[in-house]
Amino acid sequence: MEKTLFLRQTAFIKRRAPKTPHFILKFLGFLEYGADLFRLRSLRPVGAVFHWQWIPVPALTVPLLCLFRVPVDVLTSHDLIPNGQVDRIRLHWVTKLSLRLAKVVIFHSAKLESEALSLAPFLKGKTRVIPHGLLF
Repeated sequence: MEKTLFLRQTAFIKRRAPKTPHFILKFLGFLEYGADLFRLRSLRPVGAVFHWQWIPVPALTVPLLCLFRVPVDVLTSHDLIPNGQVDRIRLHWVTKLSLRLAKVVIFHSAKLESEALSLAPFLKGKTRVIPHGLLF
């Protein structure tokens, strides 16, 4: 059974009080996320790999990871521009920094990988394509 490491208290509140307003859950989740990063850093066993996806506020991904000194071994980019933060003609500096910090970046299609390499040539040699399975 998989152990949940992130947002346990927020999930508990959501289960116990399903009518809690969405903005309150988001705020509580934001506060809990920082505490979870700090706890996770101390739990890292030797040889463990940290795998990240964009968090709901992409501009906070890098500052939070740097603040808590959590390494980014693998970053999965489901979309090159997370949550539609900017147009595809240029990459937001936070997105570029996130991609630079990751040791490996996973894309779910060759087209997305190709687009990323054209916008961020520094990714050459550290990208992988792993097709996404069916989503229900």
